[in-house]
Amino acid sequence: MFKQLQILLILTLISGINTGVGFAQRTSDGLPRVVLTVPSNDSIHVTIDTFCASWHICVHDSVGLASATLIDDPNGDIYGQPGKVYQNVHFDYLSDPNQSGEVIFTGTDTAVCFDVLVSNPFDSAYVPLYIVNRNGFHSMVELFYKSLHIRRSTLPELPLRADSLIFPVSKMGEQRCSIVVYINSHASGTKDFKVVSANMAKHDGAFTITSIIPQLPTLLKAGDTLKVGVCYHAVMAGISGDSLLIQSDCFSSGMFVSGFGASPSISATDIDFHSVGIDSSDWEWLDINNTGNLPYNLSNSWILSDTINFSMENGSANELPEIISPSGSIRLKIYFHPKSVGLHSARIDWTTDIDTAYTMTGKKYSLLHGIGTPAIVNGINSAEIPLQSFSIRPNPSSGNVVVCFFTNPVEGNQTLAIFDVLGREVYKKDLLAGFSRIEIPIQNLSEGVYNAKITSQFGSAIQSFVRVK
Repeated sequence: MFKQLQILLILTLISGINTGVGFAQRTSDGLPRVVLTVPSNDSIHVTIDTFCASWHICVHDSVGLASATLIDDPNGDIYGQPGKVYQNVHFDYLSDPNQSGEVIFTGTDTAVCFDVLVSNPFDSAYVPLYIVNRNGFHSMVELFYKSLHIRRSTLPELPLRADSLIFPVSKMGEQRCSIVVYINSHASGTKDFKVVSANMAKHDGAFTITSIIPQLPTLLKAGDTLKVGVCYHAVMAGISGDSLLIQSDCFSSGMFVSGFGASPSISATDIDFHSVGIDSSDWEWLDINNTGNLPYNLSNSWILSDTINFSMENGSANELPEIISPSGSIRLKIYFHPKSVGLHSARIDWTTDIDTAYTMTGKKYSLLHGIGTPAIVNGINSAEIPLQSFSIRPNPSSGNVVVCFFTNPVEGNQTLAIFDVLGREVYKKDLLAGFSRIEIPIQNLSEGVYNAKITSQFGSAIQSFVRVK
């Protein structure tokens, strides 16, 4: 622990004689030293308690005291030659709440106390202090502070500036750790200090202290080391920051700690084909981008929900799998070839090696939309020929069959097919002319939504039903 040095100075000057009296104190453990000079006609009592990075000063005078000022007079125009300027110190906030560098007393108090604090204990400090009483008599105190010598390093070595520790870019979900080593680099037998605590300022989970060797509190003598294990958890994308706070009986030290969480992020575009004639086709480019900061692998195991009206060009399909770099993309050609009149929609789900916990940050699917317009058959616009309308009952159904009821008896060649939500055909039957209803077996179908589709040479009509158990 730091020794407490108490200096009691009682100086009495002979009236009418301009005399300067000096006092100097040095200590073997590197504590601040004091020089006191007092030109005055009064009896002055000054008590100075010297701590490792502060002084507690009490002044007693036979008349009321007026003020205490930190001298800022580089040319010596105000307080005399040589010029003096205070460095790296301030009054305590209770005595000088505005941090103006001056403490004003009532003028009637004959005994006052205040503190002078070193602002940065890792830098040297100088205090030229001017004290005056209400009669205008003054005294001057000079305080000197030699900076602490603490060296920092990391195990393993990471980018470490004087005020910050920077972890390397980490994949989301990863953890990286380092040991911050504090070394008391003072000469042996000089300045010791007691380390009381080590904490992270935020406690938000991004950074944690995993070990402290030796256990705290501990006395760190010259040449001793303190090792603090710090881990970075990449729980969010982008920069995370915190402060490692070391508290001793002499100083508080804060070191900024930062890490960068990286993750690939897929962003797939959608396509609106607008209107395309039945049994013709059109194509558009579909882009898949990497908006993250790590590469990802785009698999060739993509799933298209409607393979009847939409498809991917073979050349584009053969480009997969593909590694998509950060800010990179791949362009694929998608076709729309409607088989019936009306709005058609589909979805492509893309497969990547991005951790499932982080796929919600992007868009890993593409929506496809297009309108099938009437075709011309034997010079007749198919839109002029009414399509067969029908209904499915019961809906939903838990039985073994559902019944398809036709509004009008079947005419010509028509086909009934059942598809699941992925577009796979699970049932098909040719319809005979004159049918007004038909039973559809569903006992082997799983629970879910199914589409019943009636197709003729002029188009198709679709009704959905739900299979429940």
